[in-house]
Amino acid sequence: MRWLVVGPARSGASWHCDPRETSAWNALVHGHKRWAMYPPHVVPPGVQAIVDDDGTVVDWNSPNSVHWFVGVYPTLAPADRPYIECVQRPGETVYVPARWWHCVLNLDDTVALTENFAQPQFARAVVRSVASIHGERDDAPKDDRYEAARALSKTDFDSAIVRWRDAIAARFPHIAAADLAADAA
Repeated sequence: MRWLVVGPARSGASWHCDPRETSAWNALVHGHKRWAMYPPHVVPPGVQAIVDDDGTVVDWNSPNSVHWFVGVYPTLAPADRPYIECVQRPGETVYVPARWWHCVLNLDDTVALTENFAQPQFARAVVRSVASIHGERDDAPKDDRYEAARALSKTDFDSAIVRWRDAIAARFPHIAAADLAADAA
């Protein structure tokens, strides 16, 4: 799942966890984004979590990102502030681990490329989740689905690494030369 995301200043994404147990990366082309993240076991302050009988968060209500950064964030004690905070600049890529809460505020007009992907350790959960959306029966052997998803995610990941490596090598040949020398050693 890859998207080109264009947003005006003061837009963004309210607190959420990415769907289907996926991780994500966000490469910023233009503008600046303010990010905040909490690990899976910490529901962000100001977010109302709806949990099932097992204590698993199944839904939530969150203020929009402007309201959170302007209205909630300043009231937080230092110990309650996000575990990770940063301002992303053009040319930088932010990685969001699976299940992590994150909120994003576009500080000015932004253009970014983002993609969700399944890491091998979450492949079973991703396959079950996607199968449930598409109404697939759950009688196919789990191991076959898992191995197919794992192979696909590894192939896609390896392909993306090659594309990014080639793009970086074209833009920064001195870094690529150092990388090749390190691989040869």
